[in-house]
Amino acid sequence: AYVEHVARSIAEHLPSYRLVVEKSTVPVQTGQWVHHTIKTYLKRKHPFDVASNPEFLREGTAIQDFMKPDRVVLGVETKRAADLLTKLYKPLGAPLVITDIASAELIAARVHQLNVTTHFE
Repeated sequence: AYVEHVARSIAEHLPSYRLVVEKSTVPVQTGQWVHHTIKTYLKRKHPFDVASNPEFLREGTAIQDFMKPDRVVLGVETKRAADLLTKLYKPLGAPLVITDIASAELIAARVHQLNVTTHFE
């Protein structure tokens, strides 16, 4: 419900091109659903993109994980979105994994699952 509210709000207030980026670990196809929701409720027909850029932050090392990531996953559907996010993350020097949105969501879910499993073993 919260994600839908945010997607509708973006659609209502989109002033020009924007790149909407999901950062959380979310169910696969959330990005596709967000794109569809924004497109459905878009008041002005401005172009927009949705991307997935999951965080891989671990408890106790979150700041270090953010500042010096071992990889950055970018789930995109357009060259424009890929170029914007590549420009943003290139200065970090971490390897960039560029894939589609659903694959990025799946990678995030699997890494999260592995971290939880490893933490409890």
